[in-house]
Amino acid sequence: MEHPKLSVLIPVFNGMPYIKEAVESVLNQDFKDYELIITDNQSNDGTWEYVSSLNDKRIKCFRNPVNLGMVGNWNKALEYARGEYIKVLPADDYLLPGALRKQVQLLDEHKEAVMVCGAKRVIDSSGKALFTKRFMKKNTLLDGKEAINLVVRSGSNSIGEGGCVMFRSKYLPLTGGFEDDIFYTEDIQLWFKLLLHGKLFVMPDEVAAFRISGISLSVQRSKEQLKGNFKFLDKYYQNKSFGIKKSSYFLGKAKAFVFFFVKQFIYAYLQLKGK
Repeated sequence: MEHPKLSVLIPVFNGMPYIKEAVESVLNQDFKDYELIITDNQSNDGTWEYVSSLNDKRIKCFRNPVNLGMVGNWNKALEYARGEYIKVLPADDYLLPGALRKQVQLLDEHKEAVMVCGAKRVIDSSGKALFTKRFMKKNTLLDGKEAINLVVRSGSNSIGEGGCVMFRSKYLPLTGGFEDDIFYTEDIQLWFKLLLHGKLFVMPDEVAAFRISGISLSVQRSKEQLKGNFKFLDKYYQNKSFGIKKSSYFLGKAKAFVFFFVKQFIYAYLQLKGK
């Protein structure tokens, strides 16, 4: 397979046991023209032993000689990708059936779209579905800067994490890849940079499951996320090339503050459920 249509990337550090579900969710897709690239960041929990034992010609496993940090590992995975399209799947999430086929088809049909995103099914640490989060209720093609403003106004990453997104690899060299300057905004920063070069196709279908835990929703983590969100909004509002309107900027900050308290409510619910 010289040039696969799609590269699915799973950067991982100590991904057991969830990485098994992530890998199986890719291998079980009904779309088959892909390579699955796994970059292990010096795991010590059996992750490397598991992924290196997988016997499938579409799977390519790489182990970093030293730990590159999370974003360094994500960018290393991008370096190995050879596909026309790319999806970066977090090791503790998984794809839903038909996700690859649907998103590849949409990028094939809409040449003006630089990326496509779908809805995410939010699950707890045990895999129980909690709710679905989607950007749009119907198929929608958005101009890049229009999409950026809608995301900013939402106060959160409405496009979604890597499992929800597929993008054209040819625009990646224009972006500089993932950045690690602002906590918890590594993916949305790349999405914004890609959207300077084309449109966003938003699909309402669930394409990935996104796992949350008590730790990810804890008061301290949520405070860090809120601080990072404010820094992110400041950075991209000040960069006029992204075309963020003043009204979008201030509404986004207000909503980000509201979401801080929503996360605390969810955290309290998960804590009570665990007792």
